[in-house]
Amino acid sequence: MLNTTIQAVMAGSVVWVIELYASEDLNLEVLCNGFLVGLVSSTGGCDAVELKYSFVIGIVAGCIYKCFSFAVSWMEVDDPLDAFSVHGGGGLWALVSTGMFHPDGMISGQYSII
Repeated sequence: MLNTTIQAVMAGSVVWVIELYASEDLNLEVLCNGFLVGLVSSTGGCDAVELKYSFVIGIVAGCIYKCFSFAVSWMEVDDPLDAFSVHGGGGLWALVSTGMFHPDGMISGQYSII
């Protein structure tokens, strides 16, 4: 439960700061989507990821959401709720981050690359 909460708060905070810096407009929809992308990105390894990696997963999830949101608007895709950016970007990052930060994964596991 704590991993999920930390990832949602970190993703929402990062998205909020990026949005404030980029447009100087505080948009509640963007903040809610930031929280949602944090929740989506936590689903892959929420039961196994260590607490210290939850901060990293949440921060990267917020950045990925903003990148996907920019790409979708740049391609002029009709996605008024940013559903693809939240679920597509967050789900993709959930797959990658679980493989990286799982106790048997690439970073902290027995066969770690770092």
